[in-house]
Amino acid sequence: MKTYDIVVIGGGPAGCFTAKVAAESGVRVLILERDPEIGVPVRCAEAVDEEGLKEFLEPDPRWALNRIEGVTFFAPDGTRVDLNVEGMAGYVLDRRTF
Repeated sequence: MKTYDIVVIGGGPAGCFTAKVAAESGVRVLILERDPEIGVPVRCAEAVDEEGLKEFLEPDPRWALNRIEGVTFFAPDGTRVDLNVEGMAGYVLDRRTF
């Protein structure tokens, strides 16, 4: 039986990045993902905060698909809510490539 120092549940951006940092420090890491292939099917927009992302790595156009500066939500009853905060931005990631 294999043993691991850290088991990461979920292969999303946070889980993959956590596993990468842990592995680079020399520990044995296992990522558990419910789907056979990470990023398939796409379940959400995979958006991350620009400031938080840049704290750890620079966005790469291979996986940082779009820089976003606001979002619009539509409720089931048709209500629209726009969220735009000056100075805040983020990126939509290609989870499979990330």
